[in-house]
Amino acid sequence: MNPNSSTPPVPPLMPSNDTSPGFGGLMFRLLRQPAALMSDSKGGEPAMGLFLFTVISALAYGVVVGSFSSGSMIWKVPLKLLWGLVASAAICTPSLYVFSVLAGATIQARQLLRLVGGLLAVSTLLLLSMAPVAWVFSESSSSVGFVGFLHWSFWLLSILFGLRLLRTCSRALGATHVIPFMAWSVIFLLVVFQMATALRPWLGKPSGNAPHEKLFFLNHWSKVIDAPANLAPPETGTGDRAQESRSTGERFPR
Repeated sequence: MNPNSSTPPVPPLMPSNDTSPGFGGLMFRLLRQPAALMSDSKGGEPAMGLFLFTVISALAYGVVVGSFSSGSMIWKVPLKLLWGLVASAAICTPSLYVFSVLAGATIQARQLLRLVGGLLAVSTLLLLSMAPVAWVFSESSSSVGFVGFLHWSFWLLSILFGLRLLRTCSRALGATHVIPFMAWSVIFLLVVFQMATALRPWLGKPSGNAPHEKLFFLNHWSKVIDAPANLAPPETGTGDRAQESRSTGERFPR
């Protein structure tokens, strides 16, 4: 071997520009090349693909949330999660356009849809990646307060990364001012959390068709944290064991 020969460069483990079709390529672009979503060229991501990815990811994570209570919550929670996301995005889309223009962005209708779709797609992608962790605690814990705190922590973290993508894409559209973006982010977070409160319950037994008390989401969270875990399935037998299960909220009585 010639000691004076230069060492050839090591090829990268991942291509710098992944244009492969399907959800694999979409996930790469969402995580590594978010600004490319705004392109009107061939590399631009259609808004329909982003929303389809959001639907699949939200429903999958909703099943994990509903598994804590089982029963009808297995299919109710995924639908409520998807509806809450879509409704929150629809409510905040007009204000996103106004605040984007105030921030200096030049934005068109299709780019606005990509912004919203990218925000939801990244948020639900991160939720889906943390679904196995949430499932472990859902199946091994009967504490409504702790499991609820876990899901809300995952949800807040996911939304923050989605807002980070939104900021990156806004800069690609010419946005230079950060204050309008920060103001809209606060508005979106408030709408999402209040929408989730309006669509409760997410954990525990449904309270039938009784109307919900109107609550601010912080007040609702405090009630959930202080509430006992009442998730025991109905007992068919009698005796001390059945009474103990109902009083303690044990999920899987032996």
